Amino acid sequence: MDKSGSSFQYAVVGVVLGLFAPFGWWIVSAFLPQATLLQSVYVYMALVSCASFAMFGYFLGQFADHMKTMADLDPLTQLMNYGSFRNMVERFLLLAVRDGHDFCIMMLDIDNFKDINDQYDHLMGNGLIKHVTEVFHDCTRRSDAICRHSADKFLICLPKVTLTGAEQVAEKIRSSVEAKTFEINGQDIKTTVSIGIAMLSQKTSVTLDDLIEAAETGMIRAKEAGRNCVTPAEQEDFPLAQAF
Repeated sequence: MDKSGSSFQYAVVGVVLGLFAPFGWWIVSAFLPQATLLQSVYVYMALVSCASFAMFGYFLGQFADHMKTMADLDPLTQLMNYGSFRNMVERFLLLAVRDGHDFCIMMLDIDNFKDINDQYDHLMGNGLIKHVTEVFHDCTRRSDAICRHSADKFLICLPKVTLTGAEQVAEKIRSSVEAKTFEINGQDIKTTVSIGIAMLSQKTSVTLDDLIEAAETGMIRAKEAGRNCVTPAEQEDFPLAQAF
């Protein structure tokens, strides 16, 4: 809903409450027929104050929830931003370590994104980013976490997914992006993505930063291999990992 629509609805609520305000006095008079004028006014004012503060609290809560949601999202893609992604995925990682579940992180980078921005403009580049992230949603589960890591880089967390399963998801994303022609402002644009994958090993102690760094190393290898491919991280990509 847009802001103007919300403002209009709130205004209508205010008008309706204002029109029904006199009925409050009638209700007080009907239920307290023996009350003095001062007593009736006191009860009426108390009821009006309670109703007013309740409405104020409700709308304040709605506004606070809206602001929190906006603070957790990337404004362009409406994906989680990096901070909210870390908060969620840290909990996923703790559960995976505790329960011995599989856990994978992918880093994805739009190939030649700078060239696309230079050839067209930033508005076209932003449009491309939005279309590509729709592919990410189409190829992943609702339980997976996706965030925009930087301008043209993204992270996807796949809880309870093996390395083989993560490679299948990554290949589905890669082939889907490659096959699509994105129409943006009347222009047809094609692009590809390079993807690196890192898997949690239950035999080593790694942090989320280790996994993200290893996934980025895999993504860089995919770039060096000619782009538009999927590359899992190797064991040596976890320099800080300590064996149990």
